[in-house]
Amino acid sequence: MDNQDFSLSFQEKGKGKTIVLLHGFLESHKMWEPLRLDTHFRIIAIDLPGHGQSKHAPTIENMKQIALVVLRTLEENDILEFDLIGHSLGGYVALELFESMKQKGKLILLNSNYWQDDEKKQADRLRVANLALKNKKLFIREAIPGLFSRPEKHQLAIETLIQEAFEIPAEHIASSAIAMRNRQDKLKIMLENSEKISILQGETDKLCPLERIEIDVAWSGIPITIIPNAGHMSHLENTKRVRTELLKILSFGN
Repeated sequence: MDNQDFSLSFQEKGKGKTIVLLHGFLESHKMWEPLRLDTHFRIIAIDLPGHGQSKHAPTIENMKQIALVVLRTLEENDILEFDLIGHSLGGYVALELFESMKQKGKLILLNSNYWQDDEKKQADRLRVANLALKNKKLFIREAIPGLFSRPEKHQLAIETLIQEAFEIPAEHIASSAIAMRNRQDKLKIMLENSEKISILQGETDKLCPLERIEIDVAWSGIPITIIPNAGHMSHLENTKRVRTELLKILSFGN
């Protein structure tokens, strides 16, 4: 895609300070509903290309271009000052957005990371893209349960996520996987903006290993909050704790 001449769908709820929410891979703006952040803030929950109500957007295979589309959507709606929360893929987009617009607000990475995929992970992203194009429903049914630390305890949530993900066009699943594969390391941006950034991480998140994050940012001053009894989907596995921590971070200093 050579330009970003389109806008994304988003849901706006609540009043107060503006918080922009960017969901993860195979999710939509609905992922934020259990956290009820709109009771305290004005929430702008965006559907990334191909996901949710943005499923008719063009495909994009570059994280920077996704961030530019998000920025275009915000600017078109006069949303110019805000804090950012990104879950997984949404965290990758948030870091690009944070870098490109010299973000003044806070950035919270929720079960996300800042590093570039290694060769093994890049190969896996290609496998995901090919599998999604070949048999989308099989890929989705295999992928989503593995995001939870104890999937047997979250069967209803898993099935809801699966049915929602079935609505994402296969080419968008593939292009999102390629965009994640193509992203660049953002540790430098993290360290340069350590006073604005917070990390919330599931205790047993296999996709974003806590051990690596702790080693990289231990001396930086970036606060890391470990969400117990949670894997990659901590907002569903330990909703109350995630909500409490987000409200604490977002309200501090205001």
